[in-house]
Formats: sequence, structure tokens, C-alpha cells
Amino acid sequence: MSINTGKSLQRQDDKVIVIDRPEAIVVTKKVVKFGSCVYQFRNVTGFGVANVKTPYKVHPLVILILLFLGAILLYQSDPQVQGFGILTLLLACAGIIDDLLQPKRIGLELYVNSGDNVIFVTADKSGVRDVISQLCEFMESDTEDIKVININQTHATIGVGYAEQLQSGQIGGKIDNRQQ
Repeated sequence: MSINTGKSLQRQDDKVIVIDRPEAIVVTKKVVKFGSCVYQFRNVTGFGVANVKTPYKVHPLVILILLFLGAILLYQSDPQVQGFGILTLLLACAGIIDDLLQPKRIGLELYVNSGDNVIFVTADKSGVRDVISQLCEFMESDTEDIKVININQTHATIGVGYAEQLQSGQIGGKIDNRQQ
């Protein structure tokens, strides 16, 4: 059962959180941060590719009822009722085709010691594999980099982030470039 807990966050069961519209994921040697959630990096046990259930646009029971109703109406003697039966069957076929043409969704899954899993949804399987490969190298290295993962509905990318905070304002003064 899926309970909506926010605009882009769903809980599929007690241990899996699915995030449909994730923000940037920041990974350092100490924390993994996304949105308002922060996990200690040492509690992350791994990353993987997850299959995400795609919700039906048209429920299969509705399609089944339309098929059954269309078949009954098709065998009536009145031509107008038969036409309505054909229309009903065409609607059912359109619902089947629509459900079959939905893109397969996968996700980057974050495994945590507590047993919780967080899935960041996308359709970019090769991008997720690249992200996992780079995260594996990052986990095994001794570098103190900051990795920033950007995932949306169509793409998954990873890059090096920056930890410095920027201060906005004006800088004044003279620049003296004399060599001594």
C-alpha cells in the first residue's frame, strides 16, 4: 500500500521510501543529504538499481469491465447499442495500450543500516549505473570530495560539489600588482 506523505515522497511499505521528484543528493564521507533528510554516511550500506512500480493510468478492473460491457452490447440487436458496444471496446483497448506504453521506471536505491531503503526515481538506467559506479569508487577512496547527484524523471548524473559557502556582497578597494 502506498501512502502519500508529501508532494514527491511516498512510502510503499514500512521500509521503502520512494521519491518521485528528488532534489540534488549531496554525498560526503560523513553525510548523505537530500531535501530535509540527512543520513550519516557510515550508516549507508550501499547503492543499487531498483525497479519502481508504475501506477496504472487506467485501472485494470475498469478495463475488464469495459471489455465485458462492450462484448455484451456488441451482441445486442439494436445497431445503435452495437455501435456503443464497439465504442466501449475501443475505449478498453485504448486503456490497455496506454498502460502498456508507459515508460519503465527505475531508481537509485540507497540502502541504510536501519533497513530503510530510499529510492530516487528516474528512467535513465545507464545514468543510474554510472552514478552507482562512481559512488562505489568514492566509497573505496580516501578522498574527502563532495559528490552531488542530480536525478530527475529522465536523467541521472553525478559530479563533484563544493562545500564552501558563498557570501554575497560588494568588494571594494585597490589592487596593487607591483613586483618587489
